Amino acid sequence: MAGRPRGFDEQEVLRSAMELFWRKGYAETSITDLEEATRLARQSLYGAFGDKRGLFEQVVEHYEQTVLRPGLRDVLQAPGSALGNLDRVLSYWQQAASTPGFNGCLVGSCIAEMGVRDWFWGVLDRAQRAGEISRSLDARATARSLLTLSQGLALVARVNRDKDFARSIVASAVQLLEGARAQPRV
Repeated sequence: MAGRPRGFDEQEVLRSAMELFWRKGYAETSITDLEEATRLARQSLYGAFGDKRGLFEQVVEHYEQTVLRPGLRDVLQAPGSALGNLDRVLSYWQQAASTPGFNGCLVGSCIAEMGVRDWFWGVLDRAQRAGEISRSLDARATARSLLTLSQGLALVARVNRDKDFARSIVASAVQLLEGARAQPRV
C-alpha cells in the first residue's frame, strides 16, 4: 500500500537543509532551525527523514551528487589532459575560497568516506600513464596530500578571506605538481 504523496519538493528541502548545515554546522543546527529553513513542520521532517541525523545523512548524499561529483569527480575524470583537469580543480578552489560567502566544506570530517581521495588518485594515475607526470611520484600519497590541502583550505578560508592567501596555497599545490611533471625523453 502506497503512502500519501509528499506535499513538498524533497530536493528543495535537501537544498535548504544543506545550505543551513553548511553555514551553521551539524551541531549548531537545531530542529527549529531546520523547520524554518525548510518550511516544514517537525512532524513532516521526522516523517520524511527520521531525525536530524537521518536528514543530515541525506543532505550529505545530496551534497555529493550536486556539489562534489560535478565540481570535483567529473572534472578530474573528464577526457583530455589529466594534469589540466587537476589544474582546473585547483583554480576553482582558489576562486571559491576567495568568495565572501564561502563556507568551507560541508562534510570535511566525512570526506574520506566519500571516495574523494580515490578520485585524486585516479587522476594522478591517469596523468602518470599519459606521461604527464613522472611515474616516480607516489600517486596515493599525493592524492592524500591534495585531499588534506582541499580540506585545510576549506577550513582556513572560512576565516581568512584574503584572496592572496588562497592563491598562495593553490600555487604551492601547482608547484608540487609541476615538480612531478614528466621530463621529455631526449
